[in-house]
Amino acid sequence: MQRTSTQRTKHRMRHSCVERVEGQARSHSAPASRPPLAVVARAVFEFAPAPSTIPQLYASLWRHAQGARVPLLGSAALLIASQLVKLMAPWAAARAIDTLQQGGARALMQAGLWVAAVVLITVCGWTLHGPGRVLERKVGVRVKATTGAVAAPAADQCAFDLA
Repeated sequence: MQRTSTQRTKHRMRHSCVERVEGQARSHSAPASRPPLAVVARAVFEFAPAPSTIPQLYASLWRHAQGARVPLLGSAALLIASQLVKLMAPWAAARAIDTLQQGGARALMQAGLWVAAVVLITVCGWTLHGPGRVLERKVGVRVKATTGAVAAPAADQCAFDLA
């Protein structure tokens, strides 16, 4: 029976996954073993346990951000303010459209001011967003430095030969 390209790729993937167990390579053979995706997922999640809930995630961030908590709060405030400012843009655009619909060509100048307001709102939003991201990045670098990088699984733990 002739296999399609997709079937050949799946067959190769199924037979090429190698898992490192206590320093020794062990090949998985299909179909009696786990599928390759399960092996990869297990390897990723085994090495990087994550908080299970969002409150635990933020509690962990707060704990590890000791010494950088003021910039953390500042970045959060700037990013929230940025989103609140950006939420005004659709309202200003709607006002421009309403002005044109009600006043016609006579209201073109007033509608243009509303369009300029949309541009100004966008600029203000990005003026808040940029510094917020910079502060957030500085806090992230500091947290990474104090906690150490989370070890990712080695590249050779499960390799797929797709050639």
